[in-house]
Amino acid sequence: MYKIKDFKIGDKIYKHTEAGWKYNGSIAKVTDECYGMRVDSITGIIMIRKDLFELQGYIGESKI
Repeated sequence: MYKIKDFKIGDKIYKHTEAGWKYNGSIAKVTDECYGMRVDSITGIIMIRKDLFELQGYIGESKI
């Protein structure tokens, strides 16, 4: 299942570029205001406000 908002822990995140869909990381933490995302190029978790994250055009793939 794919979604554009209300991401959950474990969702794989993709973004479309000129070359096609690119894997960007996975959701590792969800708070009331932020998503925490693990990215291969950075050690740790990047916290991003939900409203900003959802406006950037990310797609989440859920195993549910």
